[in-house]
Amino acid sequence: MKLLVEINHYPGILDREFDITYIGLGKRGEERGFVTVSSRFGEIPLRAGLDYLAIKDLAKKYLDFDAVICTNLPTILAGKLARRMGFSGKIIFDDYGVWPWRGYLPWGPLGMLFPTWVQTNIILSREAIDIVVTPSEFERQNAIRKYRFRPEIVVRIPYTIRDFFSPSASGKKFREKIGVEDSEFLITFAGRLNPTKGLDFLVKALALIKNEFSSRLLIVGRDQGFLREILRLGRRLNVLKRIIYLGALPYRRMPEVYAASDVIVIPSLYETFCFVALEAMACGKPVIASKVGSLPEVIGDAGILCDLNPKDLARAIERVFSDENLVADLRVRGPQRVRRLKEESKKILDIVSS
Repeated sequence: MKLLVEINHYPGILDREFDITYIGLGKRGEERGFVTVSSRFGEIPLRAGLDYLAIKDLAKKYLDFDAVICTNLPTILAGKLARRMGFSGKIIFDDYGVWPWRGYLPWGPLGMLFPTWVQTNIILSREAIDIVVTPSEFERQNAIRKYRFRPEIVVRIPYTIRDFFSPSASGKKFREKIGVEDSEFLITFAGRLNPTKGLDFLVKALALIKNEFSSRLLIVGRDQGFLREILRLGRRLNVLKRIIYLGALPYRRMPEVYAASDVIVIPSLYETFCFVALEAMACGKPVIASKVGSLPEVIGDAGILCDLNPKDLARAIERVFSDENLVADLRVRGPQRVRRLKEESKKILDIVSS
């Protein structure tokens, strides 16, 4: 079975069972052997679904495949056109969730209109889609409400992660490299730096943590215009010297980051899934997360959930520091939780092949 995939959220599952070709953009995609599409007007108009000729060109390429997994608007629009061209294969919409925070999109004032534009076009493309896959029940309900899909064609199948996330990873050299002593308690935030990720709540929590232990905050992730605000806040709260910012790191290095950490904190305002939670739990690390979106679904009883405010975050961090039995329990529960979710993820095979 020939499968065309935009983003593989089921690594180690789909690629072991199907002949997969990926959709890519521009020369980089060509170099990696992807089915590519380019736009005369640049990447942003293409990603916004505005370049009809480029999308039509992509639609023609669908005809060589048995099934297509679409994730973003251009590939969904291409699926709609492919149907008109006679494509009879299966079109699966992998809905990982449209960004709900309109004011923080990267295209200035126009970015505020983008979610509505995406929503409208997906609604108009519904008839071309055979089935919708979401990573959580939270996002499943969103998809039914936002795009008016029939509930029976929307299924929850959790995403999965690569097998190199495991408790066997070592973080000793990484701690030495970033200058963190063995006696210091390392709190880690991993993710994009924007207001929806709640990093400002974590910095405020850092300032509230009791002086009984020496704690540092490690920030790993790409800045989306929020770093300056975080550094300003750290300076105002007199915790700037305790903050380490490394920027974005290669995906393969993340097991080192988690292994070096004493706790991973996810203070998000909104999540439709959360790969960071899954990765950290797979590495056997305690996870603290806000009780929002899909985070309670993903973490279950394998982490600590708390209300999103600095005091509760600080108390949860202090609890991890002081309770060795809790940490030992979470080190066992985390990998177990990831294995259970991975078993559920295998349902994607039936969705694609049926």
